[in-house]
Formats: sequence, structure tokens, C-alpha cells
Amino acid sequence: MAEAAAVSAKETKAPFDHRIYCVWHNMQARCYDPTDQHYIDYGARGISVCDDWSTYDAFWAWAMASGYARGLSIDRINNDGDYTPDNCRWATPREQANNRRSNRRITVAGVSLTHAQWARVLGISRQAIRAAIQRGVPAEWYIIAHIEAGHGEKVACRHMVGLTTTTNSSDAATMAVPNEGG
Repeated sequence: MAEAAAVSAKETKAPFDHRIYCVWHNMQARCYDPTDQHYIDYGARGISVCDDWSTYDAFWAWAMASGYARGLSIDRINNDGDYTPDNCRWATPREQANNRRSNRRITVAGVSLTHAQWARVLGISRQAIRAAIQRGVPAEWYIIAHIEAGHGEKVACRHMVGLTTTTNSSDAATMAVPNEGG
């Protein structure tokens, strides 16, 4: 598989796009090259690239069909899963940041968001959430207290956690996806 990463753009049929080629090449290196600086977090953990993406042509075709745009990067939806069409998407930097293994999530009434996501929903700072937790306040209590105080009404978070029956359906739909980009 490492040999696939060495394929030059001149040997492919797909139009050459330097950015997509770098994504494909770096993905291969992270998974199969023990000398790559990121191998420890990918290949050494058993993360691999599906056979379908062993060539740049195939990866390029998937990229074009799945919404590739400049400014987006490849993101594995399940961080413990392989690079496959079903487990990958093109994500914004914010979506990438919300999908890190190191993120802590707070779950309130079945809604699981990162500290940063709850902070954006409630209109408070991440540091406020972190400080409350460090003071010994359970994160869920802190989030519920802010919801009950009326924070976050603009995204219908009271409805999300079952505290009211009124909602704006478009806002609720925004929050139904834990890795939202907004």
C-alpha cells in the first residue's frame, strides 16, 4: 500500500489537483509509513485506508462526488475507524476540532456536545464551563442551569433537553448534529 502513495500525478487519469493529491498522499503516509510523524496516531493504532482508495484516481473521484471544496479537510467520522467512503467526510476546521479524540463531551438529556459546542449554544465561554467543572460543579448541572436561566433560546436548546415544548424547527435541526460547523 505504501507504494500507492508514491504514484506520481503524471500516472493518473484524474485531473491533477495538488491539494487533493496531498490529502491522499498524507493519508497513505499516516497509515503506512512508520517514519511519518503522525504514524503513531494512525497506522500504529491500526487505522488503514480502504482498498478503494489505493489510487489517486479513485480518491479524487470520491472527493469530487462527496463535496470537496478548498478550505475543507478530510475527517474520519469515527476516529477509531478506517479511511473509507462511509467513515469520511470533508469538514471545516471547526468540525475537525469538534471531532478530536481528546475532546470531552457533556451529555444532557441525550444531547452530547463538546465544551466548545455547549459554550456556543449557550452564549458563554468554554472557560466558564471548564472553571465550573474545576470547582466541582457537575458539567450537566451547569449546562442545565444555563438552559433554565434562558441562555441558548436562539437554538432551542430548552426543547433539545426536554425543558419546554416550543421550538424553532430549523434551529433544533441545527443542534441535532453534534459536529455542526456553526
